[in-house]
Amino acid sequence: MERKFVPAADFCQRIENLGQSLGYNSHDQVQQPAHVSKFRDIYYDWNDHLSRSGIWIRHRITGPMGTWSSISDRWEAKLRLGGDYVNSEVVEISGKDTICEMLSERLPNITFGSLTVLADLETVRSEWTLIPVHSVDSHNNGRFSVVLDDVVASEEQASGERRTGRFQHRIGEVEIVRSLATAADSATAQELGYMRARVEGFLQSNATLCMDAEPVGKLSAYLAWRNGHDA
Repeated sequence: MERKFVPAADFCQRIENLGQSLGYNSHDQVQQPAHVSKFRDIYYDWNDHLSRSGIWIRHRITGPMGTWSSISDRWEAKLRLGGDYVNSEVVEISGKDTICEMLSERLPNITFGSLTVLADLETVRSEWTLIPVHSVDSHNNGRFSVVLDDVVASEEQASGERRTGRFQHRIGEVEIVRSLATAADSATAQELGYMRARVEGFLQSNATLCMDAEPVGKLSAYLAWRNGHDA
């Protein structure tokens, strides 16, 4: 489950100053310092059929800071369970074979080889893990993450753009990841409800971390920028 937000201008200072007292009902601790990583996401679609079906496929390449020599790469897909581009409830799968199987079941007319590049974005991510003082659930000890993404178009993408300048975007996100049963399972629905309440409770309790503005995900922001509309 993911909830996007527009980070305050001094977000990093605020979250680190809050330190040990941050969080939902003031019972969460922030794991310091932030973990910083860099990755490149190449998104794929076919005539917008995937996105209209609530499916997003990307090839994520992770590299060390300051270089693009690859540490690892993997194919990932997100399948929407509920919500929208800002407040997302998704199932995540990984592996090219698994994604090919998913496509054959959901969109049999689209093959993996027919997909074309939709966007090529580079992200520097700062991630803080929040740990409850008293565990509130049995999954991953109730932990969840708050991330700050600074995004630009890759050099290859930027060199082929018609617009001047290079796409840049900053977005925050609160994320809880759980292993769940099928979407129709009653236990899954209950767990989703808990996750939703926990994320919303955190954002309400820490409103100073966010600006009062409508958040726009990095892919949506890039596509709007590419088409000549500021996100």
